[in-house]
Amino acid sequence: MANENYELIKSRLEGDLKEMIDGSLPSSVDVTSWINSALTHVGSDKDLLMATPKSTIAAILEAATLGVRFEGPLGEAYLEARNVKQRDGRREWWEKQTQLQIQYRGLMKLARRDPSVRKIEAIIVHANDHFKHTLGTNLFLEHTWDVRQPRGKMVAVYAAIRYHDGFYDFGQPYPIDAVYQHRDNILADKRIRVERQGDGSEKFFKRWKDDEPEKPMAPASMRRTPWITYFPAMAQKTAVRWSAKFWELSPDFERAAGLVSLLESGRDQDLEKRFERVLTGEEGEDATDGDLARDASANGTQAVSLATMDGLREQMLAETGVGQGEMDGPPETDGDEQPEQGGEPSEEEKKEILERERLEAEAEKAERDGDTKPKTGRKGRGKKER
Repeated sequence: MANENYELIKSRLEGDLKEMIDGSLPSSVDVTSWINSALTHVGSDKDLLMATPKSTIAAILEAATLGVRFEGPLGEAYLEARNVKQRDGRREWWEKQTQLQIQYRGLMKLARRDPSVRKIEAIIVHANDHFKHTLGTNLFLEHTWDVRQPRGKMVAVYAAIRYHDGFYDFGQPYPIDAVYQHRDNILADKRIRVERQGDGSEKFFKRWKDDEPEKPMAPASMRRTPWITYFPAMAQKTAVRWSAKFWELSPDFERAAGLVSLLESGRDQDLEKRFERVLTGEEGEDATDGDLARDASANGTQAVSLATMDGLREQMLAETGVGQGEMDGPPETDGDEQPEQGGEPSEEEKKEILERERLEAEAEKAERDGDTKPKTGRKGRGKKER
């Protein structure tokens, strides 16, 4: 099953979805190399290979939309398989689905896409550092340390941002204990319990099922959990996300921060629904995936694939005030389509066209004469209401 899933994912990424991915990625990124890194990431994780291929492909497409790379837990992003409860009427079951995790470097990259941002960073404060700060109207921050001396244990973390106009701002410093508590809550959702030892070290226990006793986590399982293996980087990412609530950053950053929030709160990112039409092969032919990706990115929207064609069209209608009929022509409804160009209409179709034209003429005449009720229940299509 794992090999079949991998081959299916590989065939789609290197086949019909390659053009869409290429259109979503920044021009400086080679699409073949990016896809190979995604496939390497999927092929090296047995949990990802057991997840539904659709969810894995959807998470990869979302990463392409954001323009982040798969470079391991300390890179810009990585994929994570989670059990998600599914419902169909009264029936419930668990399904392993792939979620997209955006890391500290990925969030930094997305934040710097805002043209007004010059630099953004997160810094950990240690016990032996010199650290002073003032919030409010007299904003002040001073943080230094001697690189020749031990810095001591971590005590706090904060994020700071500098804009191109010279303005500087920093978020509230968060005690490291608050970050640990945040970490413990996230691990608890994964049935992982943290036991702190007297010497400051920690032990981790995992319960694989609710009715089974917990067991010490194996080193390999711990390495796949960034909150255990790479706590400082995860603390920096948390500080950026918490502080960014008070900053105006790029739409891509807001989207990525929302995905992280869903993941950390134990909720499903539901990426399959976002790319549903692409995954099921129901793409339209009136625009390419790359065109839609670039248009959506330029407009700051979250939709960047053919799965979002209807949403983009509705947004254009709302912004321009153009009627649906003026943009698309008559909608396709049973018994009301125009004959295809190049084909001779049948006698029955000719009669239907003539009858429709007659009804439209009567409706327009009635409106000109001041009669608000046309003489028929059917209205001319493709026209704005007067």
